[in-house]
Amino acid sequence: MTWTFRLVLFSSLLSISCDSDLRKSVSNKAIYQDVVSLVEQQYVFSEKIDTDWKRTLAAIETQYTSIDTEFKLYLAIDEIVKFLKDGHTNLYSPFELSRSWDWFLNFPPLKDNALLLTQYKQKYGPLYINSRYWITGGFSHFVIVQDGFKVGYIEYTSFSNSASQLRFIMNLMKSIDVKHFILDLRNNGGGALRNALDLMGQLVSRPSKTYRIVSKSGSVKNTIHVQPSIKADQERPFIILTNRSAYSATNFFAGLSKEYSHLKLLGDRTGGGAGLAKARYLNNGWVFRLSTTKIVDTKGHSWETGVEPDILRNSAKEFEKHRTQGKDYLIEEAFNHFKNNP
Repeated sequence: MTWTFRLVLFSSLLSISCDSDLRKSVSNKAIYQDVVSLVEQQYVFSEKIDTDWKRTLAAIETQYTSIDTEFKLYLAIDEIVKFLKDGHTNLYSPFELSRSWDWFLNFPPLKDNALLLTQYKQKYGPLYINSRYWITGGFSHFVIVQDGFKVGYIEYTSFSNSASQLRFIMNLMKSIDVKHFILDLRNNGGGALRNALDLMGQLVSRPSKTYRIVSKSGSVKNTIHVQPSIKADQERPFIILTNRSAYSATNFFAGLSKEYSHLKLLGDRTGGGAGLAKARYLNNGWVFRLSTTKIVDTKGHSWETGVEPDILRNSAKEFEKHRTQGKDYLIEEAFNHFKNNP
């Protein structure tokens, strides 16, 4: 997450209406207690609020007995954020963004943007017109050709961008007889669910199951599903590249792909993030953001801890080996999978 994004997000959070229940507190200690109550009453992944939670609170209150300064307040709430291990739960203070990035740290990155640019994007074009990739809306794309075999590569870095240009890109590639496609969602940290639904709708010919957005109490806040925009004869095989930095709306998209046999995930388990966050003003003007609803399937299951790939390729050793050879490990694996299974 870039600092620019953080500043934009923080600015947008300031437009959220204040929660009157959190305006009653005045002391730093009371603000801390407000956050504890908020987590216990509204945090949707209630299974995390267990005996370890009680022990964590006891340890925090032992270490920060007075919480008599803003810095101590920040450190105390930061311990809560780290305990929850939820990328959608943050504290925005004037001097630091408290976050938990355990969902992707200490895992192989499985993507090198510099290598992708120099060894692929500047080498392959979409129509052989030139030797570099195209950027169309929120997508980067080109066609890989080896020994006459063609695979279309499409990179989508954020579900905050519209997915409406995908159909144009696919038609462009089909015009030169491309029959197999790679959709690169590595490092895609999410965005708008509507774009995830729209993108999937352009790849499939039948609706998905209905998914529910539910609160901690189990009440249904909304339902969502994929509405297809193509016919069965327009479906094409896709390999979707994922790593641990594929999060939130990307995680949901990866889960949706499991319903369709012509879509395969290749790479590592996604980072998770099935919660939908809501921000709250604290009495001192800081903003605390946490998951208050979550997306579940018809059985009540969520993908909070990630979606497993159909083809597991997460070896740090292989990633480094390919990188030293000027190759992208997952792209090469996807290309070879198609070539060996035309």
